[in-house]
Amino acid sequence: MVACQGLPKEDGLDLILHTPGGSIDAAEHIISYVRQLFGTNIRAIVPHMAMSAGSMMALACHSIIMGKHSAIGPIDPFVGQLSAQAILDEFNRAKKEMVDSQAAVHAWQPILSKYQPTLIEECERACELAKKLVRRWLKSGMFKARFESTPPQMTNDDLDEIVRQFFDLRETLGHGRHFDLPFIENLGLEITGLESDPALQDLVLSVHHCFTITFQTTVRVTSSTSVRVGGNGVGRFHDSCRGGARTNFESGRAGSGASNARAARVGVGGVRSQRDEWSKVCAVRGD
Repeated sequence: MVACQGLPKEDGLDLILHTPGGSIDAAEHIISYVRQLFGTNIRAIVPHMAMSAGSMMALACHSIIMGKHSAIGPIDPFVGQLSAQAILDEFNRAKKEMVDSQAAVHAWQPILSKYQPTLIEECERACELAKKLVRRWLKSGMFKARFESTPPQMTNDDLDEIVRQFFDLRETLGHGRHFDLPFIENLGLEITGLESDPALQDLVLSVHHCFTITFQTTVRVTSSTSVRVGGNGVGRFHDSCRGGARTNFESGRAGSGASNARAARVGVGGVRSQRDEWSKVCAVRGD
């Protein structure tokens, strides 16, 4: 939230996303917060990858900027370490095969016995939430003008098909798939190539690489250390290390080169977790 402090709300917001994913609840909270501040005038910029919940956040913006090497991915949620949709598909397959053949009961019994109570219901709720959020975000953001045009340029069936392309494992064939710019563009999303604006590309990659180096070189204090870095163009950067240490440092205006390339306000924020999988959400507004 510190990344948005002091930014002019009327200018809208750019989100630089680099993340392997995470909690749907966290993604929902972030999008709810920034939409309260900036409305739907939010643009996602993906310098490398925004997977899983990161892809959901990108789809919540009115447009996405991606490089030729960038990717977003499937949005099917995980329950524990497993895909919720994969669990449901397996369970439905088991039911069908056991109805069709008594012999299948003996084959499926040891597998189904490992399911925890309420697992199926939890998977159903997680899948429903992911689809509901992305559908709502797309309809109120990226596709709002298409739905409100006369005549409408998009129907609910069109929207459902796009959500299915990101969600259905029979289409994606794996949660780790990388969807590149041509694939996303072919689905009809609002996409712009990062390389089309060299000045913006230089700014975005500079911020991205600075964060990458910062997190890679942060000294691990304990095995449970997590690191947060945040700040904006009207204040100071600060970092905090959880697990035994905390530091604050001044770095002048965030993104010192930004003013030379039109960026009026810059705000950055990121977290490196205990697992060394770090995520970055950066708020940048140009012109």
